[in-house]
Amino acid sequence: MLDPRGLFHDAGPLPILIDTDFATNVDDLLAVLFAVGSEKLELAAVTTVHGLPDVRARAARRVLDFVGAFSVPVGAGRAPVQGELFVSGYESTYALPGTDPDHFPSASEVFREVSGQHGDNLVVVAIGPLTNVASWLSEPLEHRPRCVVAMAGCFRKGGTDRNVQSDAVAARRLVEAGIPVIFVGIEICRQVTYDTNDLYEIQKGGNGSELCELLEVQSKNWWNFKGAGFSNPCDPLTLLAFTSPSLFEFQRTDVSFVVGGELNGQTVWSDHDSGQFLRATAVDSERARCAIVSTINRVVRTTGPHS
Repeated sequence: MLDPRGLFHDAGPLPILIDTDFATNVDDLLAVLFAVGSEKLELAAVTTVHGLPDVRARAARRVLDFVGAFSVPVGAGRAPVQGELFVSGYESTYALPGTDPDHFPSASEVFREVSGQHGDNLVVVAIGPLTNVASWLSEPLEHRPRCVVAMAGCFRKGGTDRNVQSDAVAARRLVEAGIPVIFVGIEICRQVTYDTNDLYEIQKGGNGSELCELLEVQSKNWWNFKGAGFSNPCDPLTLLAFTSPSLFEFQRTDVSFVVGGELNGQTVWSDHDSGQFLRATAVDSERARCAIVSTINRVVRTTGPHS
């Protein structure tokens, strides 16, 4: 039976692959730093999805190199096959020192590599449109992931979230792939906030490093884009759902997604004890916020100014 509390029954950190639309929203940066800082996780790979996948891959590579995660491979993925591309205009503003590779391997190559290394112990964390993940899981695989943890779906009648709406075809293919999925819906994400106080707490231990500067720039870019002084840390919250499941309540459920038409991307679900998937139904907002900040702070404190 799928249960987030059972993900850490093995000794040692749990290997994860993060599939992300990195660099549009500051959330993806926070999520990658959370993964690097978590003692419960081994960041096995990062792959990019959505428009401008190579630009996103370069930004992710620079951040990983800056925090010393040189061995974590980065793969450039695909744009959605259906739906509207969403680009904020800040994707190419990751001004960290570093040398960009001449090219990136494809996201599918990176997935096959880390899947072969970690077998069915690998957890795929999907925090962008589900285009890459659905494609991988529809192919014959020697090793299937332990589960997918997805920032996807809106479990509130009539609502949608951008990740599913960007590629509802892929979202439907994911739930038809026969892989356990833990859903963190947008309605749960909106219960947790990230604002200037949290940014200040993260920056305090950073000794003015370029990483602190980047966090401030990307946070304020996103808040200005939204026209608000805060955002919701959807993506690190998705990782927190299985590193600290005691902060959440979960419900077993069956899920499908509407494809096409005026209702494109809407979530259809049915809660019952024999449901195939899990969805988060509640979160301890304050403890979740503190856990995200403290985990990211661990990375910032150990990443001093670079010359």
